[in-house]
Amino acid sequence: MYAPLGPTVGAIITIGLDESLRVAFGTDFTGGAPFIYGILLVLFMIYLPRGIVGIFERRRKPAAAPPALGVPVAAK
Repeated sequence: MYAPLGPTVGAIITIGLDESLRVAFGTDFTGGAPFIYGILLVLFMIYLPRGIVGIFERRRKPAAAPPALGVPVAAK
């Protein structure tokens, strides 16, 4: 499901993360900020495939019950 606020919230968070890492590392650890930023982006894609807004949508909607296994569906 597409969340209209998803790209906006994602852009704000990723730009803020990139800039804060760049400021935190400065020139002390050259290449450290992009490296950590890349690792965090990969982790976000793996563990949050629906994004930050998807977490809030999941909490708002109750989970659907899984279908029963081995029970045939009646033909219409």
